[in-house]
Amino acid sequence: MSLRPAPTKFGAGVRLTATVLIAVHVLLSAWLVVQFEGRYTEGVPSPSNIKAIVAVDDEQTLIDVKIENSTSFAIYMLVRDYEHQQTMLRNRIRRYQTLMDKMMRKARRIKIGLRQLASSQKPASPSSS
Repeated sequence: MSLRPAPTKFGAGVRLTATVLIAVHVLLSAWLVVQFEGRYTEGVPSPSNIKAIVAVDDEQTLIDVKIENSTSFAIYMLVRDYEHQQTMLRNRIRRYQTLMDKMMRKARRIKIGLRQLASSQKPASPSSS
């Protein structure tokens, strides 16, 4: 007498059905699912709660973001972007000023060189005898 009963056609059908269902589920399910919950606490009047879920499969990507009490977070984003633009503008102005200073120094050198050239090429004035 064996410890394991003999296989039946019904059991083989159940195993085949389970294998097919698992294979179909694996092929149709998302490859990657990421859930995120966070809190932005630096704003007034209350902290912003952020909840996000990202699901990726072979055909599409689903991104769902929910922000509760988002006023402080939105103001922070606007101020941050404004400050970044102001910093970039200041840096650009400094670069242009440096470039203009270099050009002005070169122009002065050229002007001095032209004066020296002009003074060295002046004919000597005839002296009265």
